[in-house]
Amino acid sequence: MEYHHDVALSDNTLFLAHISKTSREESMELQKFAKESYKDSKSIWVLNFIALVYLPASLVISIFGSDLIIDTNPTSDPAKSHLEASGEFWWFPALTFPLLFLTAGGALAWDRWQRKRDMAKFTFNPATDG
Repeated sequence: MEYHHDVALSDNTLFLAHISKTSREESMELQKFAKESYKDSKSIWVLNFIALVYLPASLVISIFGSDLIIDTNPTSDPAKSHLEASGEFWWFPALTFPLLFLTAGGALAWDRWQRKRDMAKFTFNPATDG
């Protein structure tokens, strides 16, 4: 009887060792996946930041069209051609920068709200979660 008990204990020990090894390997793979996901999210963040910077400028340019830079001598000779900022050019930075700060502020507020909401999901409250 003791022999069967020892054999069963040995089998269980081997089985648990196998489970432990498999769990460790899976954990390492998940850790690699998490690191890759983090790198990807940083790349996407940079692309979003670039879009955030160019979005207000492209809006202003699309509203005002191509009248911000004018050719003072529109001839067929490129050597005589001269480009100047029109009298309305001041509208471009006057509208672009406030829109940039408004867009960036909105994006930061949204990110902060999302983080608070996500943290509330994963916070353990002993009074309510019991």
